[in-house]
Amino acid sequence: MRRLLILCGLTLWALDVFACECIPVISLEEHFKKADIVFYGKVKSINDSQKYGYRDTIYFKMDSLYTDKGGYHPTIEINKVFKGKKYSKPQLDINSIGSLCDVFFQKDSEYVVFGYVDQYEQIQTNICVPTTMVTDKEFLRRIEKMK
Repeated sequence: MRRLLILCGLTLWALDVFACECIPVISLEEHFKKADIVFYGKVKSINDSQKYGYRDTIYFKMDSLYTDKGGYHPTIEINKVFKGKKYSKPQLDINSIGSLCDVFFQKDSEYVVFGYVDQYEQIQTNICVPTTMVTDKEFLRRIEKMK
């Protein structure tokens, strides 16, 4: 019995914990002001498998077929830009930092993306900003009013 308790204790002590902490919580309007780009578009493709280290990511280790459903490095066809520079390309690639705070994008779904340009001029987003799959047009109307 004692060995079992020690084994359980060591197992619990050794577990990694994965979590995202989004502090401080701010309003949609504040997120809009802070974002470098806010746009509406449709996920056209998922590019995770083309990224270096793809097979070493926690996502791949947990589910090697996750890219059949979606992924973290989408190419999104832009329908409308609410804030930020107009890009000459009709599509943008979203870069993931490879953490559990990344947004999982579903293929062929529409999103409002709150993006931030990193030091490499790549657009990133995460779950701490209101990047949202559009399931009704009310969210789009709210964003439109902030322009």
